[in-house]
Amino acid sequence: MRMGTRQRHTPEQIIPNVREGDKRIGSGQRHGRGRQAVGDDMGTWDAGPFDNDNAADWCGELHDAAVEQRVALIRRALTIVADCGADDYLDGDMADEAVAAAAVVASRLPGGPPITSGYAPAFLRDGGNIALPGDLPALAVRALDRVDGENSELRGLWGAGYSQVLEERRPIRSALERGAAAP
Repeated sequence: MRMGTRQRHTPEQIIPNVREGDKRIGSGQRHGRGRQAVGDDMGTWDAGPFDNDNAADWCGELHDAAVEQRVALIRRALTIVADCGADDYLDGDMADEAVAAAAVVASRLPGGPPITSGYAPAFLRDGGNIALPGDLPALAVRALDRVDGENSELRGLWGAGYSQVLEERRPIRSALERGAAAP
């Protein structure tokens, strides 16, 4: 079973203040870290949690959502992936959103990595906050475990370059694991 897909947009379409000079992958080009852009509707420009069209779209939705709906959007992105069975094929779109959601959760934890990407939700990048329930770090760890597991399109797309993705994600995972273990 292939887990959901949706229309993709360029970061400029949803986040008009993308920093000038951000690297992008065009159709058919391969970024030095491994993930290939295929067709005009897919883009990955680096290994960070917000550095692809799917994550940027999701971040735009989170930014635009009513304040009282933001936790539900985060929980949904994480739950869809965490609950995807090991035998089910995990679509890259859903994985990208869950990684972005996990990065948001990690950034709100003590000692978590700060949100600095021009593609992250602007309200967080600009110093805003979001109160998150205490169960989200553990859910985010489960989602990352599933993204990094077998039958994951995201892992397959990066191929040998996935080790760079894991390295980029290490501070996020560390903060989440600390948060999940906290009483």
